[in-house]
Amino acid sequence: MAPGGPEQSAQQQAEQTGQPVVVDALTTTTTETVAQPDGTFSLTSYTSPVRVRKDNSWRAVDATLQANQDGTYSPAATPAGVVLSGGGTGPLATLTDQSGHLLSYTFPFTLPAPQVSGATALYPEVFPGVDLQTAVTDQGGFSEVLVVKDADAASDARLLSLRFGAATTGLTLTADDAGDIAARTADGDLTYIAPSPLMWDSSHSATATAQARVEEATAAEPADASSASGPGPGAQVGQVDVAVSADGVTLAPDTEVLRGSTTTYPVYIDPFTNPVTDTTGHYTVVQESCADAPQYDIPQDNGEGVGYQNFANNCRGLERSYYEINTSNLDARMQFTSATLHLTETYGSDHGCSNTWPVTLKAVKPIIPPKDPSGPATDWNHQPGVIATLATAQVKSAAAGCGDRSVSFDVKGQIDAVAGIKDSWTFGLWGDESKTDPNLGFMRFAINPYITASFDIPPDAPSALSTTPNSINP
Repeated sequence: MAPGGPEQSAQQQAEQTGQPVVVDALTTTTTETVAQPDGTFSLTSYTSPVRVRKDNSWRAVDATLQANQDGTYSPAATPAGVVLSGGGTGPLATLTDQSGHLLSYTFPFTLPAPQVSGATALYPEVFPGVDLQTAVTDQGGFSEVLVVKDADAASDARLLSLRFGAATTGLTLTADDAGDIAARTADGDLTYIAPSPLMWDSSHSATATAQARVEEATAAEPADASSASGPGPGAQVGQVDVAVSADGVTLAPDTEVLRGSTTTYPVYIDPFTNPVTDTTGHYTVVQESCADAPQYDIPQDNGEGVGYQNFANNCRGLERSYYEINTSNLDARMQFTSATLHLTETYGSDHGCSNTWPVTLKAVKPIIPPKDPSGPATDWNHQPGVIATLATAQVKSAAAGCGDRSVSFDVKGQIDAVAGIKDSWTFGLWGDESKTDPNLGFMRFAINPYITASFDIPPDAPSALSTTPNSINP
């Protein structure tokens, strides 16, 4: 390392104080390098940003909404900017990426003042019996859910073709045949993506109802029911048709779900927009029964699916999840002593907290975003090629009442192989694919896995640590 460089200065301070010292000059939104008292370094690298630069200091990402001076609301600290309406006729949401490109949506009628709690703003009674619930993610994503409370509300003709005004600066909105909406720069770079909107009712399957009774009798938490966060087991799920123009997005709900004879209210209609950036990692889930529906950088409800999912919705079948972690800050001269991939299981179908199910880690080729010149977007029909099967872990269920489960894999060999050569490392998670019924082996995992690595740098090496990406792509 270079004499007097930030790595050496942090290393000397750590040795003198006996305490770990962060190498501030190397901190990014997704990575942190720390000098250890024994002279080595440790690196933590996340898939998505965990901190943002604000007021000349790093702050942990935080989607908690705060009031602005003009009466609007914004999250405390997110990589992409979001401003939500404080009520009135202005834009419902204005999204701004890190380069200053802008995308805004405007509700076609006057909005009431919102009821704000955490990262959620609820606009009550935008139509009689219909609430509009918006939420912001810690990455600056935005969702708007229309909550149709009863059959009388569903009969409102305005719900059959609901047009949101759209305005952009430096971006162009397009929609593909599947109804996925993309906002791109003049150079074609993907900045925001909105999957084809879904809608669902509050129906419960007989299995889910029986499970809820068992859990009630055993004092366990009840089975998940439909909510603005997503459909519960047994919910009727439908697509929302989308039409995009230069200045608007029109939504046409599935009338069978909205007004059907078997519909159970409330009904939820859910468009969602998520920021995409080339400077961080990416993730996606592929679904057997939605084989041609890319889910690039689109977080799934409760986490990315792994295994056989047989809930009664429109994507029943096998699911596999893929993640990409940025490795451009690794250098070939780093001598790694360890590298561990950390995952968090957020949901498990098996309600026996001590039962285990397999999760297999595979090294794979890169995830391909929609409309990328390198080939078809990653979906079930176009999955990343498997390079190697690395390991299988037996994971306990993270069902209601069991809590999240931490899962780790030794990936030192993979990190040794990509350091200084590839800008990213991509892996896949495969679960129990036996298609048993019930699907007790189905699990979900959080969208932000991370790698921790310990390493040393030879004394004669140049300043190897750098946040500047290498020119060699995977």
